[in-house]
Amino acid sequence: MTDSAGQQRPSLDELRIVSLSTGMELQYRLMNLRAGGMKDAEEFYAIVDDAIDSCVSTMARYPKELQKQTEDQLSIFMIGKLEGIGLNASHDSTVGGHCDIVIKEGVDLLWLGEAKLVTGKQNAHIEEGYLQLLSRYATCLPSQDRGGLVIFCNCERIDQVLEAWIEHITGKRANLEKLKHDQDKIEFFSKEPHSKNGRQFFVRHKPISIFWAPEERVKA
Repeated sequence: MTDSAGQQRPSLDELRIVSLSTGMELQYRLMNLRAGGMKDAEEFYAIVDDAIDSCVSTMARYPKELQKQTEDQLSIFMIGKLEGIGLNASHDSTVGGHCDIVIKEGVDLLWLGEAKLVTGKQNAHIEEGYLQLLSRYATCLPSQDRGGLVIFCNCERIDQVLEAWIEHITGKRANLEKLKHDQDKIEFFSKEPHSKNGRQFFVRHKPISIFWAPEERVKA
């Protein structure tokens, strides 16, 4: 595919092919999980977290191609990467509603992700996604008590987007407990008792930058 400057750029399909060729270590760990009868929920969640990191790394390399994509298209791109690793990932599957990212192994292991696309510090929009994940989709049963809030950021400074979101949600949710704010990886972990059963539901809040606005030299 050629861009407006006449340079060759990979198409989205080509990017998906590249993403499908990565994740050999995760595939091996997933194979071992399945060989063990898919009983190790901690390893399942660790694999999912590492797979999400792999998605972030891939998407960071191609902001120009991803910047114009919709929320659903970006979610589907991530699912293509997750499937390439070998996870049973799907989009818009019914788990209490139509959840953006569903990863399921065996009968019990379940991870749910809700995605939101923002162009700045749009805390109310992100909050809609958090509430959907927590109160609409999550079962919060054993081995089904973790999920992710994926924030696609078509704007500058995802660190500031995350900081504003943390301040917003911790100020509004009295029972939400802040577990970890990793300023290097730019992510935030929280837990909150679920209204269905009182068990804690753990959420990884992960901004992903798709911002692309290269600066040009100002001519004198």
